[in-house]
Amino acid sequence: MRNKTPGAEAVGPRGGALGPSRAFGLAAPLLLSCLGLLACRDGMAEAQPGRRGDKRQAEPGPSAGKVAAKAANPAGKAIADPPGRDPLSREPFVPTTERPVVIAAAGDIAGRANRHGDTAALLTTLNRRIPLDAILVLGDLVYPRGELHDFLAHYHPTWGQSDLRRLTRPVPGNHEYDQGRSRAEGYFDYWNGVGAPGGMAGDRDKGYYSFDIGAWHFVALNSSDGCRKIGCAPGSPMHSWLVADLAATKQRCVLAYWHHPRF
Repeated sequence: MRNKTPGAEAVGPRGGALGPSRAFGLAAPLLLSCLGLLACRDGMAEAQPGRRGDKRQAEPGPSAGKVAAKAANPAGKAIADPPGRDPLSREPFVPTTERPVVIAAAGDIAGRANRHGDTAALLTTLNRRIPLDAILVLGDLVYPRGELHDFLAHYHPTWGQSDLRRLTRPVPGNHEYDQGRSRAEGYFDYWNGVGAPGGMAGDRDKGYYSFDIGAWHFVALNSSDGCRKIGCAPGSPMHSWLVADLAATKQRCVLAYWHHPRF
Protein backbone atom coordinates (compact mmCIF):
# COMPACT_ATOMS: atom_id res chain seq x y z
CA MET A 1 0.00 0.00 0.00
CA ARG A 2 1.99 2.97 -1.24
CA ASN A 3 1.83 6.63 -0.20
CA LYS A 4 0.22 5.89 3.13
CA THR A 5 2.17 5.54 6.32
CA PRO A 6 1.48 2.35 8.25
CA GLY A 7 0.82 3.02 11.90
CA ALA A 8 1.10 1.52 15.32
CA GLU A 9 -1.38 2.40 18.00
CA ALA A 10 -1.01 2.47 21.75
CA VAL A 11 -4.05 1.32 23.65
CA GLY A 12 -5.03 0.90 27.26
CA PRO A 13 -5.18 -2.49 28.93
CA ARG A 14 -8.89 -2.72 28.15
CA GLY A 15 -8.39 -1.87 24.50
CA GLY A 16 -9.27 1.84 24.57
CA ALA A 17 -7.40 3.53 21.74
CA LEU A 18 -5.33 6.62 22.40
CA GLY A 19 -5.02 7.49 18.71
CA PRO A 20 -2.47 6.40 16.11
CA SER A 21 1.24 6.67 16.68
CA ARG A 22 2.66 6.81 13.17
CA ALA A 23 5.80 4.98 12.14
CA PHE A 24 8.43 7.65 12.76
CA GLY A 25 10.91 6.22 10.29
CA LEU A 26 14.10 4.38 11.00
CA ALA A 27 15.83 7.49 12.31
CA ALA A 28 13.48 7.58 15.30
CA PRO A 29 12.86 4.21 16.95
CA LEU A 30 10.06 4.07 19.48
CA LEU A 31 11.16 4.05 23.09
CA LEU A 32 8.46 2.38 25.15
CA SER A 33 8.51 2.32 28.90
CA CYS A 34 6.25 1.58 31.82
CA LEU A 35 8.68 3.25 34.20
CA GLY A 36 7.35 6.37 35.91
CA LEU A 37 5.27 8.64 33.69
CA LEU A 38 7.20 8.24 30.45
CA ALA A 39 4.75 5.96 28.69
CA CYS A 40 2.07 4.73 31.08
CA ARG A 41 -0.19 6.88 33.17
CA ASP A 42 -2.71 5.10 35.35
CA GLY A 43 -2.56 2.08 33.12
CA MET A 44 -2.95 3.96 29.83
CA ALA A 45 -0.08 3.66 27.36
CA GLU A 46 1.54 6.21 25.09
CA ALA A 47 4.04 5.36 22.36
CA GLN A 48 6.75 7.97 22.01
CA PRO A 49 9.62 8.40 19.55
CA GLY A 50 12.97 9.00 21.10
CA ARG A 51 16.25 7.83 22.45
CA ARG A 52 17.49 7.17 25.92
CA GLY A 53 18.09 10.25 28.02
CA ASP A 54 16.32 13.16 26.34
CA LYS A 55 13.38 11.28 24.76
CA ARG A 56 13.62 13.35 21.59
CA GLN A 57 14.16 12.16 18.06
CA ALA A 58 17.34 10.16 17.65
CA GLU A 59 19.84 11.19 15.00
CA PRO A 60 20.92 8.50 12.52
CA GLY A 61 24.60 7.68 12.33
CA PRO A 62 26.66 6.75 9.28
CA SER A 63 26.12 3.32 7.80
CA ALA A 64 28.24 0.69 9.48
CA GLY A 65 27.16 -2.35 7.43
CA LYS A 66 26.43 -5.55 9.27
CA VAL A 67 27.01 -5.71 12.98
CA ALA A 68 25.95 -8.27 15.55
CA ALA A 69 22.64 -7.37 17.16
CA LYS A 70 22.76 -7.10 20.92
CA ALA A 71 20.36 -6.61 23.78
CA ALA A 72 21.39 -4.77 26.92
CA ASN A 73 20.53 -6.07 30.34
CA PRO A 74 19.63 -3.72 33.22
CA ALA A 75 23.31 -3.54 34.19
CA GLY A 76 24.16 -2.28 30.71
CA LYS A 77 26.21 -5.29 29.62
CA ALA A 78 25.81 -6.65 26.13
CA ILE A 79 24.22 -10.05 25.63
CA ALA A 80 25.10 -11.68 22.30
CA ASP A 81 23.02 -14.18 20.38
CA PRO A 82 23.09 -17.71 21.85
CA PRO A 83 25.93 -19.75 20.29
CA GLY A 84 24.91 -21.87 17.32
CA ARG A 85 21.66 -19.98 16.65
CA ASP A 86 20.35 -20.70 13.15
CA PRO A 87 20.43 -17.41 11.17
CA LEU A 88 17.22 -18.56 9.44
CA SER A 89 15.54 -19.46 12.69
CA ARG A 90 11.76 -19.42 12.55
CA GLU A 91 11.63 -18.31 16.19
CA PRO A 92 12.08 -14.62 17.08
CA PHE A 93 14.57 -13.43 19.66
CA VAL A 94 12.87 -12.67 23.00
CA PRO A 95 14.88 -10.27 25.18
CA THR A 96 14.69 -10.31 28.96
CA THR A 97 14.93 -6.73 30.15
CA GLU A 98 13.81 -4.30 32.82
CA ARG A 99 14.98 -1.24 30.91
CA PRO A 100 12.74 0.80 28.59
CA VAL A 101 11.65 -1.20 25.56
CA VAL A 102 13.03 0.13 22.25
CA ILE A 103 11.52 -0.82 18.91
CA ALA A 104 11.86 0.26 15.28
CA ALA A 105 8.89 0.17 12.92
CA ALA A 106 8.60 0.49 9.14
CA GLY A 107 6.58 -0.78 6.19
CA ASP A 108 6.69 -0.74 2.38
CA ILE A 109 10.25 -2.03 2.46
CA ALA A 110 11.82 -3.98 -0.42
CA GLY A 111 11.54 -4.47 -4.18
CA ARG A 112 13.27 -3.88 -7.47
CA ALA A 113 12.90 -0.08 -7.21
CA ASN A 114 13.24 0.26 -3.44
CA ARG A 115 16.30 1.37 -1.47
CA HIS A 116 16.02 -1.50 0.99
CA GLY A 117 19.79 -1.98 1.15
CA ASP A 118 20.22 1.57 2.41
CA THR A 119 17.43 1.31 4.98
CA ALA A 120 18.73 -2.06 6.21
CA ALA A 121 22.17 -0.51 6.74
CA LEU A 122 20.58 2.38 8.63
CA LEU A 123 18.59 -0.03 10.78
CA THR A 124 21.71 -2.05 11.53
CA THR A 125 23.51 1.13 12.60
CA LEU A 126 20.62 2.09 14.86
CA ASN A 127 20.62 -1.36 16.41
CA ARG A 128 24.31 -0.94 17.22
CA ARG A 129 23.83 2.49 18.77
CA ILE A 130 20.48 1.88 20.50
CA PRO A 131 20.03 -1.89 20.93
CA LEU A 132 16.55 -2.81 19.71
CA ASP A 133 14.16 -5.21 21.40
CA ALA A 134 12.00 -5.69 18.32
CA ILE A 135 11.55 -4.60 14.71
CA LEU A 136 7.91 -4.24 13.71
CA VAL A 137 7.53 -4.57 9.93
CA LEU A 138 4.15 -3.17 9.00
CA GLY A 139 3.22 -4.87 5.76
CA ASP A 140 4.08 -4.61 2.06
CA LEU A 141 7.46 -6.04 2.94
CA VAL A 142 8.39 -6.78 -0.66
CA TYR A 143 7.04 -5.72 -4.04
CA PRO A 144 5.40 -6.48 -6.35
CA ARG A 145 3.37 -9.43 -5.02
CA GLY A 146 5.12 -10.70 -1.91
CA GLU A 147 5.92 -14.06 -3.47
CA LEU A 148 8.64 -16.25 -1.97
CA HIS A 149 11.09 -15.51 -4.79
CA ASP A 150 10.54 -11.77 -4.18
CA PHE A 151 11.42 -12.23 -0.50
CA LEU A 152 14.53 -14.24 -1.34
CA ALA A 153 15.71 -11.83 -4.04
CA HIS A 154 15.09 -8.50 -2.29
CA TYR A 155 14.07 -8.72 1.37
CA HIS A 156 16.25 -11.57 2.59
CA PRO A 157 19.71 -10.23 1.61
CA THR A 158 19.02 -6.91 3.39
CA TRP A 159 16.29 -6.77 6.03
CA GLY A 160 16.38 -10.55 6.35
CA GLN A 161 20.00 -10.76 7.52
CA SER A 162 20.19 -12.75 10.73
CA ASP A 163 20.84 -9.89 13.17
CA LEU A 164 17.68 -8.11 11.95
CA ARG A 165 15.52 -11.17 11.25
CA ARG A 166 15.81 -12.43 14.82
CA LEU A 167 14.23 -9.20 16.10
CA THR A 168 11.49 -8.95 13.47
CA ARG A 169 7.80 -9.35 14.27
CA PRO A 170 5.98 -9.07 10.92
CA VAL A 171 2.45 -8.33 9.76
CA PRO A 172 1.37 -8.59 6.10
CA GLY A 173 -0.06 -5.93 3.82
CA ASN A 174 -2.17 -5.93 0.70
CA HIS A 175 0.83 -6.69 -1.55
CA GLU A 176 1.52 -9.90 0.37
CA TYR A 177 -2.05 -10.87 -0.57
CA ASP A 178 -1.47 -9.68 -4.17
CA GLN A 179 -4.39 -7.26 -3.81
CA GLY A 180 -6.66 -10.14 -2.83
CA ARG A 181 -5.55 -12.59 -5.53
CA SER A 182 -3.56 -14.85 -3.18
CA ARG A 183 -3.51 -16.14 0.40
CA ALA A 184 -0.08 -14.60 1.10
CA GLU A 185 1.59 -17.97 0.55
CA GLY A 186 5.00 -16.41 -0.15
CA TYR A 187 4.89 -14.33 3.04
CA PHE A 188 4.05 -17.31 5.25
CA ASP A 189 6.49 -19.59 3.43
CA TYR A 190 9.30 -17.09 4.07
CA TRP A 191 8.60 -16.45 7.75
CA ASN A 192 7.22 -19.81 8.90
CA GLY A 193 8.82 -22.25 6.46
CA VAL A 194 7.46 -23.60 3.19
CA GLY A 195 4.04 -25.11 3.86
CA ALA A 196 4.39 -24.76 7.65
CA PRO A 197 1.05 -24.02 9.37
CA GLY A 198 2.51 -21.65 11.97
CA GLY A 199 5.64 -19.83 13.04
CA MET A 200 7.07 -16.31 13.33
CA ALA A 201 4.20 -14.79 11.31
CA GLY A 202 1.43 -16.55 13.25
CA ASP A 203 -0.89 -19.23 11.91
CA ARG A 204 -1.00 -19.35 8.12
CA ASP A 205 -4.77 -18.91 7.97
CA LYS A 206 -4.72 -16.00 10.44
CA GLY A 207 -1.53 -13.93 10.41
CA TYR A 208 -2.31 -12.27 13.74
CA TYR A 209 -0.67 -12.99 17.09
CA SER A 210 0.59 -11.31 20.26
CA PHE A 211 3.72 -11.31 22.41
CA ASP A 212 5.22 -9.62 25.46
CA ILE A 213 8.45 -7.68 25.89
CA GLY A 214 9.13 -6.23 29.32
CA ALA A 215 5.97 -4.62 30.65
CA TRP A 216 4.54 -4.24 27.12
CA HIS A 217 2.01 -6.46 25.35
CA PHE A 218 2.26 -6.23 21.54
CA VAL A 219 -0.62 -7.23 19.28
CA ALA A 220 0.14 -7.93 15.61
CA LEU A 221 -3.06 -7.62 13.54
CA ASN A 222 -3.69 -8.62 9.93
CA SER A 223 -5.58 -6.11 7.79
CA SER A 224 -4.72 -8.26 4.72
CA ASP A 225 -6.10 -6.69 1.54
CA GLY A 226 -8.29 -4.19 3.37
CA CYS A 227 -9.86 -6.82 5.66
CA ARG A 228 -11.33 -8.87 2.83
CA LYS A 229 -9.21 -12.02 3.05
CA ILE A 230 -8.99 -11.75 6.84
CA GLY A 231 -12.06 -10.06 8.28
CA CYS A 232 -11.70 -7.21 10.78
CA ALA A 233 -15.36 -6.46 11.56
CA PRO A 234 -16.91 -6.95 15.00
CA GLY A 235 -17.72 -10.60 15.43
CA SER A 236 -15.03 -11.78 12.99
CA PRO A 237 -12.59 -14.43 14.22
CA MET A 238 -9.78 -11.87 14.50
CA HIS A 239 -11.97 -9.42 16.43
CA SER A 240 -13.11 -12.15 18.83
CA TRP A 241 -9.50 -13.25 19.32
CA LEU A 242 -8.42 -9.64 19.97
CA VAL A 243 -11.09 -9.10 22.61
CA ALA A 244 -10.04 -12.29 24.40
CA ASP A 245 -6.33 -11.49 24.06
CA LEU A 246 -6.72 -8.02 25.58
CA ALA A 247 -8.85 -9.41 28.40
CA ALA A 248 -6.22 -12.03 29.20
CA THR A 249 -3.07 -9.91 29.23
CA LYS A 250 -1.64 -8.86 32.57
CA GLN A 251 0.68 -6.25 31.04
CA ARG A 252 0.08 -2.59 31.91
CA CYS A 253 0.91 -1.31 28.44
CA VAL A 254 -0.43 -2.48 25.09
CA LEU A 255 0.58 -1.56 21.53
CA ALA A 256 -1.27 -2.89 18.47
CA TYR A 257 0.08 -2.60 14.93
CA TRP A 258 -1.09 -3.45 11.41
CA HIS A 259 -0.63 -2.34 7.79
CA HIS A 260 -3.52 -0.05 6.85
CA PRO A 261 -3.69 3.33 8.63
CA ARG A 262 -6.87 4.18 10.50
CA PHE A 263 -7.16 7.62 8.92
